[in-house]
Formats: sequence, structure tokens, C-alpha cells
Amino acid sequence: MYARLLCLALLAALTARAVETPIEIEDILLLYRTPGGLKDAMPLLVDHTSRNPDDWVALQYLAGGYQLTARKLASANLPENDAWKMVVAAFSKSESARLRAKGESDLKAFLMPRTTILRHAGDALLRLGREEEARAVYARGVEESVWTNPLCRPEKLFETDTALGYFFELDEVLINGAAEQLKNAIASLDDNILNQTEYWRIESSALHT
Repeated sequence: MYARLLCLALLAALTARAVETPIEIEDILLLYRTPGGLKDAMPLLVDHTSRNPDDWVALQYLAGGYQLTARKLASANLPENDAWKMVVAAFSKSESARLRAKGESDLKAFLMPRTTILRHAGDALLRLGREEEARAVYARGVEESVWTNPLCRPEKLFETDTALGYFFELDEVLINGAAEQLKNAIASLDDNILNQTEYWRIESSALHT
């Protein structure tokens, strides 16, 4: 119970109403990108997006802020579901606003990579146990040519040789050299183990310890 109250208090602090005098959104996003600036930027983003619900770029940053908060809560073993729900809600609002605006915005210089947006949204849905919706988000990345496979979601795509029987084009000399080194390492490890047999004993279950 205490952990949940602490979690809600943290989320409330991040989403508190901003000061009365509005700050330019460009300045808010710059603050967001500044190391350590997230805590101060989030209340301003909440205030801005409540007054400008069609600002889909700002909503992306809002979703990103909630995503970082959710991960911090998870790493501290604190209840995280409320934060993941906020990620999904902000992402949904951003996507709806983006469609209405046909992808146009005065903040294109601040756009987050599409890979990041889709990955964060899908991951949040998975955390909430909404697997079908997560798969649909990852599939959207393929539809938008962000990545080529919904199961492999890199930040950047690189040319690879995917001919039958190969995943990548590899340097045969380099691979053979590495294989020889690995073979020698395994042989050395085997020798080490054999030389230490006096320290091994066999339990009644025939397991070595």
C-alpha cells in the first residue's frame, strides 16, 4: 500500500499544473532534452498539452516522459502500471492528433524518431498485458517501413545479405580465425576442469558439485 502511494505521489509531482505564465513549447522541449531537465519539463508539458490537445509532437514527449518514469518505478520495484497506462494514453492522443494534422507540425525540428515512438508504445502495451495491441503497433512499423520485421525493431536499418542459407554476409577468413580461437579456448577450459578433478565430488543424484 505504501509503495503504491509513493508511486502515485511521484506521478502527481510529474503531472502537477505548471506556473501561470505559459512557457514556449520549444523551450519546454529543450528543457526536456537537457540532462536532469525531465522533472521540470514534465509539469510544463502536461500544462501545454492540456491547453493544446492537437500538439502531437508535445504529446510524444509526454509519452516519453511517462515511459522513463515507468522504467524508474519498475527498477525500484514500485508499482508501475499507472505510469504505463499514462504512456499508452499519451501515445494514443498523439497518434490521433497526428492523423488529424496529416503529420504537419511547426515542431518538426523536435520530432522523436518513429522507431522510438512505436517501440515505447508497444513496450508499454506489453507491460500492461495487452499483447494483441502491442503486436498491432509493431506491425505498424513494418507498414510505415520503419523496420522490416515486427520482431526485429532496430533504431536504424542496415543492408544485410538475406539470401537462402545466410543471415549476414560474413568474412570467411575472420570467421575461421575466430572459430580456431574458440576451439583453443574450449580445449584449455577442458584441461583446466580435468586438472581440478580432486575438488569435484559426485552426489547421490550423480550431479557434480
